[in-house]
Amino acid sequence: MAATPKTTEGRHDDRRATGTKPDAGAIRAAVAEALAADGLTQGALARQAGVSATTVSQFLSDTCRGDVAGVAARLARWLADRAETAALPAALTREVLAETGVKAAVWSKLRLTHHLGGMCMVALKPGLGKTCTARAYAGAHNNVWLATMLEGAGSATMALRTVGGDLGLTWHGGEGVVELNRQLCAKLEGREGLLIVDEAQHLRPEGLEAVRQIHDKARVGVALLGHSELGDVVRGLKQLDSRMAWRLEGAELDAGDVALVAEAFGVTAAPPLDLLEGCADDW
Repeated sequence: MAATPKTTEGRHDDRRATGTKPDAGAIRAAVAEALAADGLTQGALARQAGVSATTVSQFLSDTCRGDVAGVAARLARWLADRAETAALPAALTREVLAETGVKAAVWSKLRLTHHLGGMCMVALKPGLGKTCTARAYAGAHNNVWLATMLEGAGSATMALRTVGGDLGLTWHGGEGVVELNRQLCAKLEGREGLLIVDEAQHLRPEGLEAVRQIHDKARVGVALLGHSELGDVVRGLKQLDSRMAWRLEGAELDAGDVALVAEAFGVTAAPPLDLLEGCADDW
């Protein structure tokens, strides 16, 4: 059996399968044009294409001394993937945030918490638009930070590390809860901002209390977003529960909301719309 040829980036090189050699100059020009059109940085391109940022920089400046053809082939695949994505219907390639009643309610709680500096909890079924709304709110305001909790990382230490990582802080691995809290509060204090903690149902009680302590010390608004079970957990923690100035629980999409979401995705014909509204009633 013949050995599989090695490539510089750990993936089979398409050039060896086709026998064609990519035109590095043409690919260089096409990549530069794509970066300008998309407003994409070379670092972001490197992550998407699976090469190092240094390699991208050297290739685009025509100073690459390594496997130029191999890098060109990988960037050609990136260009092809980009073209395939662009060919998809627009509604499938963007995050849709329809003006539903749930979206308006979540937005209202975030706005109050942001400007009045308290805490709020949004505990709803998955799929109702909590995260989309949080992203949109963060994108529309200064000093709003969105941190997403991970399943299995709900301790106080992991909660603070996750929040700090999403806020751009760099950890060295030896920080305890006290030091993590100190650095986070130093970043947030006095900025009259809002910290949105999404997927908060993954936090254990000690993780939720660590987030509360950020609110208490930094005097920053904190919004806890999560699935329905988050409400019961918060009510079981007396100090945290007492901080909740605003709550949103049990909200549902009605038929009008379903129609708005369907329209945002380009679904307006009666048969599929009736089916979606029926699914919403069953849900």
